[in-house]
Amino acid sequence: RGDKKLNPKEDSSEYQLAMVTALDMANNSTSSSSRHRNPFILDNVFDLLRLVQFLDERGRSKDLFSGSSSFEDGSLDTSTIAIGGISLGGMISFFAGVASDRFSLLFPLIGVQDFDRAVRESCFHARVATIRPVFEHAREKLGKEEIDSETVKFVWNSITPGILSSYALRPSLKSLYPRPCLIVNGRHDPRCPVEFVIEAVVEVQQASNYQSLLLAVDEEAAHEISEGMWAQTLQFLQQQLLPSSLQLRQSSVQEVLKAGDGEEVEARSARDVVEGKNVEALEEKVQAGKIEHKEEEKQEEEVNSEGADEIRVLEEEQEQEQESTDAKAKHGKEILQEERQDKGEAEEETLRHEEEKDEEPGSEEEETREEKMFAEKEKEMTEQREEEEREEERREEERREEEFEG
Repeated sequence: RGDKKLNPKEDSSEYQLAMVTALDMANNSTSSSSRHRNPFILDNVFDLLRLVQFLDERGRSKDLFSGSSSFEDGSLDTSTIAIGGISLGGMISFFAGVASDRFSLLFPLIGVQDFDRAVRESCFHARVATIRPVFEHAREKLGKEEIDSETVKFVWNSITPGILSSYALRPSLKSLYPRPCLIVNGRHDPRCPVEFVIEAVVEVQQASNYQSLLLAVDEEAAHEISEGMWAQTLQFLQQQLLPSSLQLRQSSVQEVLKAGDGEEVEARSARDVVEGKNVEALEEKVQAGKIEHKEEEKQEEEVNSEGADEIRVLEEEQEQEQESTDAKAKHGKEILQEERQDKGEAEEETLRHEEEKDEEPGSEEEETREEKMFAEKEKEMTEQREEEEREEERREEERREEEFEG
């Protein structure tokens, strides 16, 4: 691009429009264009292949890049070309390596993903959001109410044909063998689901003894580049591109190329790249069923178990408190009944003494007094029963309130 001042908004809109146009051209049988355009990844890969051709043809010319060269004699060594990129650049550099073995070393960052698996398992929403206009255009074209797996598949087959089949992730990884390749992804990257990538990498490593295929996963990162990712990438490049390392790598590649199928060849790999471990450690990690995931499940089970124990203890404490409350209420009720009974007996005794003191009670007065005593006794007993019922209701209400608060 040279010194051109870019307008991100303008360039982005042109890029989005180019993909919409490409989709229409790919599905228009009357199109007079001799070549369909593929602005998403493939056209960029084609440009990189032309760049390699340019370097091959003019790499030893002193006027390359206005005479500037990293070699004193003005030559440029094109025998070893390393390629890498970030995000979309990671995708482009990865598929450039798939398209041509002229790229002898790859280091794509947060760009490698399993497009086919994402479609099949509906994990495409974050990726779709990055170039949404072409997907919305396809949705309208297909008469869909929302962007679903069929819509996404239609778009990929139109603007990037082959990305779900001939150069899906697994066949692409196999085509890189035996070239060193470091894939760098974030554990929480929604655009490039890392579990799909881990499974594919380990499968290809085991099937082809491809030990120079490496995967570095930053456990904290999403779709971003952390300092740890840079450190791992630089370590990989130093191991592969320093003169002594480069000599070893080329010797190893020659041995692999000379060996026939079925022969075991010791493959060279950069050690301690993936989370401070080698590739064998990564294989063991994935084969064991993703230890981190299991640890999380185990911790969750422990938390659930602890929670269940706490609930049981709480329930037992509540039951004990309830039993204690009921016992106290029963005891209080018995004491109240005893007090009322003692009071009633005392009042009866007092009335008896008053009757005895009455020396000449008339039969009529006696009868009236007895009726009065009977009425008072009956009234007192009624009041006592009503008081007991009220007390029982009050205690029942307190018990319900305690249960509700508990």
